[in-house]
Amino acid sequence: MAKRILTVMVVLPLFLFFTLKGGMYLFIFSIFVSIVGLYEFYEALKKCNKKPINWLGYLMVVILLFSIYYKIDSAIYLSIFFIGTITLLMMNIFSEKDRMIDSALTILGVIYIGVGFSYLLELSRFDNKLIIFIPFIISWGTDTFAYFTGRFFGKKKLYPRVSPKKTMEGAIGGIIGSVIINYIFVYLYIKDILAIIIIISLFGSVLSQLGDLLASKIKRTCGIKDFGKLLPGHGGILDRFDSSIVTIPFVYYVIHIFLMFK
Repeated sequence: MAKRILTVMVVLPLFLFFTLKGGMYLFIFSIFVSIVGLYEFYEALKKCNKKPINWLGYLMVVILLFSIYYKIDSAIYLSIFFIGTITLLMMNIFSEKDRMIDSALTILGVIYIGVGFSYLLELSRFDNKLIIFIPFIISWGTDTFAYFTGRFFGKKKLYPRVSPKKTMEGAIGGIIGSVIINYIFVYLYIKDILAIIIIISLFGSVLSQLGDLLASKIKRTCGIKDFGKLLPGHGGILDRFDSSIVTIPFVYYVIHIFLMFK
C-alpha cells in the first residue's frame, strides 16, 4: 500500500500538469502512454507464444496521434490502418512461417491502445478543458468505490473465472460511487453537461469495469500478474489505465453529440 500511495504522490501531479497544459504537452503524454501501453500489450502476448510486429505497431500509433494532433484530414486515419494492414499481410507472403495471427494482433493492439488513448487529444478540444478528467474520474472512482464496497459488503462473485476478487456488490458500489463523484465534479466545474452526467457516469462505469475485466482476461490468458513495473504498486501503464482506455472514447462521443444538439 505504501508503494501505491508514493507512486500516486509522484505520478498524479505529472498527470495533472500534462493534461491541464494540453497542446504539445498532452500530445507528448499521449504518445508516451500509447507506446508504453502498446509495448506492454505486445510483451504480454509474447508470453502466449505470439510475436506481433512491434515496430510497425509503434509507427502506426505515432502517425495516428500525429494526424489527430495536427488535424490532418480524417481520411488519413483510414489510410493508416489500410496501409498498415496491407503491409502486414504482404509480409506474410515472404515469411516462412504463418504469421497471420501475429499480424492481426499487431493491428488489434494499435486499435485497442493507440486509438483509445488518441481520444485524449479530442477531449482536450472542448471549450472547458476540465472535461478531459471525466473518464478518469469515472474509471478511478469506480475502482475505488468497487474496492471498498466489495471489501465490506461483497459476497457474490462477479466473474471468478477472470477476476476472483471482484464481486457483484463491489460492481454496483463502483457504479453508484462513480455517479456521485462525477455529478459533484460537473456541478462545480462543468455545468454545461450536467443534464447528461448521470448517464455518462452510469454507462461509463459499466464500460470501465468491462475494460478492467478485459485486461484481467488478457493477463490471465498470458499467465502474468501485471503488464509492467513502471508504476510501483500499480504495475504498468495498462494496469493503471486499462479501464480508462475504453471509457475515454465513450465520454468524448456522448459529450460531443450532446453539445452539437444543445
